[in-house]
Amino acid sequence: MISKRKKARILTACAIFISTLFSLGLKALPAAVAEPETSEVSLPIIMYHSILKNPAAKTPYVISPDLFEEDLVYIKSHGYTPVFMKDVIAYVNDEGNLPDKPIVITFDDGYYNNLYYADPILKRHDMKAVLSVVGEMTEEFSYQPDRNPSYSHVTWDDILKMHLCGRWEMQNHSYSCHSYEKRNGVSQMSDESYDEYEDFLMADLCHLQDKLAYVTGVTPNTFTYPFGAFTENTDMVLQKIGFKATLSCTEGVSTIKKGDPDCLYKLKRKLRPPDESSEEFFDFL
Repeated sequence: MISKRKKARILTACAIFISTLFSLGLKALPAAVAEPETSEVSLPIIMYHSILKNPAAKTPYVISPDLFEEDLVYIKSHGYTPVFMKDVIAYVNDEGNLPDKPIVITFDDGYYNNLYYADPILKRHDMKAVLSVVGEMTEEFSYQPDRNPSYSHVTWDDILKMHLCGRWEMQNHSYSCHSYEKRNGVSQMSDESYDEYEDFLMADLCHLQDKLAYVTGVTPNTFTYPFGAFTENTDMVLQKIGFKATLSCTEGVSTIKKGDPDCLYKLKRKLRPPDESSEEFFDFL
């Protein structure tokens, strides 16, 4: 016969044993699976050029400061957050995250009116933009100062000021290829060998890369095709130079994917015309 005291000790030991097994079993179970992080994101990129008050100056590439501000109000009220290209590149390379609804605001050519008119509006709404500059035009207005918003370009001092304020990211739009004189932008010519083309493109683009790195301390990571033009070998050379992304003039919205760096080339953009309200223009989103 087992005594009551002994029986109680056995029952207590069994209870402890079962409890321990149960505890270990719970620990062995996998933790609740977290919601998978989104690996694809739609990325609208808006393309601006000049911001001017004079209605007579309105072309497909010129809008008023009031309309630009209306755009920013629309962007914010619909939950979009402007980001830099470095943020987009970091996301694709799994080195950073993006807000729920990212958008990129870009300005091509580096007009002085981007600083004169657009920058105060960006500051007022706590937003940021990408400025793709043409090196020779910045050089010209740096050494022959002319602060006319209608046609002047930013100077190297302006670029440093814009970089330091944190609202602008500087990118490469070529040093001297914003022209149709010899070729269509940075396109390879029909009578040009690959080696000749590579030498030409590297010399031009690296000249601006070096200058922007010297002025701002940051080497551009994105190339904006002048006139949106490129040929079969263009991106091959751009990748050798070190560009992680390119901005085209192809209309539309791109999808970027984590782990797919190729998706960063020839990114689509939407040109902002002067004759539509923000509601009409952003209807594509």
